[in-house]
Amino acid sequence: MIKIDSRYLIPVLLIVVITIWIFSGLFQDNSTNSNGNENTRKVIPILDVRSIKSEEKILSYKLYGYLNSEQEVDLKSEIGGRVLKIFAKEGQNKNKGDKLFILDGSNLLQELDSAKSNVAKTKLKYDAYLSLYENKDKYVSNIELTSALSELQAAESRLKMAADNLEKATIIMPFDGFINMISVQEGDTISPFTNILAKVTGIDQYYVESSIPEKYISSIQINNKTNIYNINGDKFFGHVSEIATVADAQTHAYPIKIYLDNDQNFDQLRLGMSAKIDLFLGKYNGFYIPFSAVSLDGNSNAIGIKVADDDHIVHYLKSSIEDEDKSGYWISILDDEYKNKRNLNLILYGHQYINIDTKIDFKN
Repeated sequence: MIKIDSRYLIPVLLIVVITIWIFSGLFQDNSTNSNGNENTRKVIPILDVRSIKSEEKILSYKLYGYLNSEQEVDLKSEIGGRVLKIFAKEGQNKNKGDKLFILDGSNLLQELDSAKSNVAKTKLKYDAYLSLYENKDKYVSNIELTSALSELQAAESRLKMAADNLEKATIIMPFDGFINMISVQEGDTISPFTNILAKVTGIDQYYVESSIPEKYISSIQINNKTNIYNINGDKFFGHVSEIATVADAQTHAYPIKIYLDNDQNFDQLRLGMSAKIDLFLGKYNGFYIPFSAVSLDGNSNAIGIKVADDDHIVHYLKSSIEDEDKSGYWISILDDEYKNKRNLNLILYGHQYINIDTKIDFKN
């Protein structure tokens, strides 16, 4: 009997086991099922197929632009003088006719009093001349009466001018809007038609310009509602007022103009501010999917998902990402056969390794 040293016993046993395992594989039946139908699909087990239900969602598109106004005016005074009082602050809403500035009108008041006195004197003179002219003896001539009338009319014209100048010492808001910038301080001296007192903006013509991609142009209409956000996240309401009929030659996007609705507080807005816009385009049949479920078409690189029908056959559905959050996407299905379906068997994981038209195994 051959004795094996105990030191070599374990390695010898390992060699024997491995040899048996290798030779056993050589004699296994590697033949395929020759009786199978060529149309029979190979069944591949899949770990995670989930039934998802659609929801009716609001279709919106995010745009970006800058705040502008159709109505912006540099306020200047028609008269010179010292700024006595300021009734406005930057960013403040004002109504048409509200007081904004008062200039020192003490000299204008003196001119008004002098003009009133002059009118009173020339009126007395004219009345006296008229009485004498109407006397049968005609103590004054027609020429003298006409001259007195001319003096009265000139005095009345100077009185009106003095009153107008005193009124112009109060600078008022020319329209409903807000104060975009104030350029003077109380005590400053200004010249007529020279110094800018303030820049004011009309809120009725406040707007944002942006562009919308070609794929959405058929969905947008005049008066489509929008939400507009400034850099601080403050929300304002608006509507589409203009849509270009010709796309930009470089971006192939269509310029649009969005007016902000009235009756809102615009204290937090400034011209030139960046704005984010949610443009509402309608409703869609939406499915919520995790990021991992998105699949790319190998031929066109189109975005989509892979689903299984009731017979467990895999289909690729081209999709459009409409919205997203921190966990996944809201998508709409573009394939006509599936776009209005309420339920889908979504392949969550492993879809990248499964071919279309493959039959998979999962529980309905």
